[in-house]
Amino acid sequence: MTTKITKQSLAQVAYLIASVCLCSSPASAATEKLELQITIATGKKVYHPKDEILFTESIKNISNQTAQIIDDRCGYGSDLKVVRLSDHSECDRLPCSAGHTLKPGLRPGVRQYLKPNQSFTRKFSAYITKDLQLAFQNHGAAGLTGFSAGATNTKNLPEKYFGCGQVFGLRKAGKYQITATYSNTGDWSTGEMHPATPLWQGKAQSNPIEIEVAN
Repeated sequence: MTTKITKQSLAQVAYLIASVCLCSSPASAATEKLELQITIATGKKVYHPKDEILFTESIKNISNQTAQIIDDRCGYGSDLKVVRLSDHSECDRLPCSAGHTLKPGLRPGVRQYLKPNQSFTRKFSAYITKDLQLAFQNHGAAGLTGFSAGATNTKNLPEKYFGCGQVFGLRKAGKYQITATYSNTGDWSTGEMHPATPLWQGKAQSNPIEIEVAN
């Protein structure tokens, strides 16, 4: 028995093969989930009261699309978690030394555009007080931020650390584990004009680092 192959039948076979390939192919880049990788580090491992701790935070785009994020310039340290290793308890978050009011919908910072496999690195610091509190620096320059004016100094903190930075109650000397979580849940304004590209949304946690606070 012989089967006659026509141009029409060949076209139908080609169409079916193409349909199978399209259905079984991976999701397109347009629907791929954007992923970030967060890495933090400090300059050294052991610190004492009245020492400054310099933090380096790297945010890497590990997806195949450009990711738009905000380099936050307000509330330094608020994305960190500090755990006392002696009893595995999370350190208390204390009121900042000089809070301020922000305009609704505003996230003070600078937009960063990360191409695939591109990283952005930022540095910020914290100060260990005599009574073992960890106070992060005040906000940095960010253009149209809506910051309200406040005091500029205090008897307990150097001027750089008086302001909106997060404060943690370490309470006692010992070893501490610190992790960072970069997150976003909306398309915030930074007070600047920007393209319509939506901000990355989600949550990404860093590697843990360990420091020791000695008397």
